[in-house]
Amino acid sequence: KFDFTQNGVTFHLRHGHGLDRTFDVRHRRWPRFIAGFVSRTEKVVAQIFGRRHLAFYRRENEVLKLWKTKNFPVNDWLLCGHNHLAELDKVAKYANSGLFLSGNLASYLLVENGKINLHYING
Repeated sequence: KFDFTQNGVTFHLRHGHGLDRTFDVRHRRWPRFIAGFVSRTEKVVAQIFGRRHLAFYRRENEVLKLWKTKNFPVNDWLLCGHNHLAELDKVAKYANSGLFLSGNLASYLLVENGKINLHYING
């Protein structure tokens, strides 16, 4: 959890699964081997389908956008990570850095002078 203001714009950084545990396999009290299996399976699916498989996580981002509207002023930004689907929604003032499954599926957010950009590594 980290908040900062840059050029008059306030940003709230939060770990995505920390806000809404609905999608966190570790939170469901599943045995560790099941969570590990899910993680390894996703890596294989990502190798086969690339970024296309990440559309499965669109609902997570929608849940977090709704959480943002209930918890922060409309002009503040919510920046999250770990929710798999990288997104920059300038209307909702929501950004998700996505995940770092491998060098081929990595993405990150860059905040400079009160503006935010989403960057993909290796397309």
